[in-house]
Amino acid sequence: MKNLARVLALVLALMLVFSACSKSSGTESSSSSSSSSSSSSSSSSETKKPNYVRTTDPDTLSYAVNVEPAKLDPQANGYLAGMTITRFIYDTLIVKDSNNEFQPQLAKSWEYTDDTYTVIRFHLREDVTWHNGDKFTADDCVFTMGRCTTIANSKTMFTSVDAEACEAVDDYTFDLHLKYPCAPIMSYLATTRGMIVHRAYVESMDDDEFARKPMGTSAFVFDEWITGDRVNMHYYENYYGEKPAFTKANVRFIIESATRAIELESGGVDGIGDVAADDVARLESTDGVQVIKGFSYRFHGLTMWEEDPILSNIHVRKALAHAVDWEACVATAYKATGVVADSTLPTTVYGYESQGVYKYDPEYAKAELKEAGYDTNNRLKLVFVTQEDTQSVNTVEIAQSFWAEVGIDVEIHTHDLATASELQSNHEAVFGAFIMSPGSADGAHMWLSMWKGQSGNLQTSDPEINEWLQKGQEDVTDGRAEWYKKIQRKIHDEYKIIPVSFGVIVYAVRDYVDNFDCNPGNIPDLKYVKWKS
Repeated sequence: MKNLARVLALVLALMLVFSACSKSSGTESSSSSSSSSSSSSSSSSETKKPNYVRTTDPDTLSYAVNVEPAKLDPQANGYLAGMTITRFIYDTLIVKDSNNEFQPQLAKSWEYTDDTYTVIRFHLREDVTWHNGDKFTADDCVFTMGRCTTIANSKTMFTSVDAEACEAVDDYTFDLHLKYPCAPIMSYLATTRGMIVHRAYVESMDDDEFARKPMGTSAFVFDEWITGDRVNMHYYENYYGEKPAFTKANVRFIIESATRAIELESGGVDGIGDVAADDVARLESTDGVQVIKGFSYRFHGLTMWEEDPILSNIHVRKALAHAVDWEACVATAYKATGVVADSTLPTTVYGYESQGVYKYDPEYAKAELKEAGYDTNNRLKLVFVTQEDTQSVNTVEIAQSFWAEVGIDVEIHTHDLATASELQSNHEAVFGAFIMSPGSADGAHMWLSMWKGQSGNLQTSDPEINEWLQKGQEDVTDGRAEWYKKIQRKIHDEYKIIPVSFGVIVYAVRDYVDNFDCNPGNIPDLKYVKWKS
């Protein structure tokens, strides 16, 4: 049975490779007209009858997400659902297209001012206004960089930025100063964390009010946030870019995956994200619905606090890694929404190198436990903490059975995301899940989150990894990938993290929807959805 599970997992992985959407290597797609062409995504079978029948208003886009964000402040928001909403409202200086090439957005052009690679000059568009009518200027960029470097959810990504030195040369020329060369900085600027905010507007209210009343420069103006239900928006008539196919948009909060799927099937929404594994096959066979898949940036792994008296012992960590058949585990828990991970960087992220899946070998795991002083008469007991994520919970429940077979009793504690993060940050939990989707598609983004201060992870500071991370960021050549590979090898060889899965992103839309952004970061840019006729 175990061999059969491995074969099935491999077949699944190969099928997904061929069905991956064409944008799966990009970060956040461009909102310029040159970058908003339709992606050749994998979709449901063409044998179904297209009906293009809609019950929603053709002048309104309605999309459902799986959680209600706590805030819509680009630098402070921590939810992918919130990022999806902010993409309607805010813009960045630059964007990445589907070929991972940088394209202009608020900036027309840019260049390094000298060969130190520590000053980037951005020449800004002069035809952009904020939704309140104010002119967009370089001063807004200076102000935004100050927020990026101080707000908790963003500062790890912008540690290289010297915010105090950043300057508005004139109204439409912005100099970004860096403390040291940072090769990934352009990728960071292209994420939702780099969205530019209006100084005067933000300073006119407190942080909590701004978080509930976003105001940007992009195609849609925020109208209202109906708690527990949706965010409503309308088209900005003075928008400088391509006009969308609709003038109204709403993003609805439908927490239960089955309810989201039913709402799509009934025509109540035009599209949904975070399609659950159990819903994929049914939606693929539903007339009027198309399912879109692609490899994502999502990584799921198991992390351990190495200063813990038990988990500091590498023999224990080896036993945990080799006691489980991870291929069978992921095939069962993730179904169509994940493949087994062979490194701590997803294949879609810059710097990836395969380290191989930890081999399932229960006898080796027992031998490692014995080295650590445990056996069937003295069983190892651990508590595992995870957030309320279906695949994460299912995975560890399956692993729990494998661990029990070799003499490891794991008690699973499930919490909401905020509580799980707090327990891990305070090291009240020492063994837990790590789920990360580095929206910049750069390896340094993943490592900064793991090793340099983002709340909610268990990694013990490692001087060597920190050194390689710094060198990798400062290397402006393609050689920086080698630093990222060294980090992956060290993590693998020392069993610092047990890789579980790489995510497969699954969206579903009505069949009249065209030009859907199959975004691997699960942050689709929905402004450029079009309608088939």
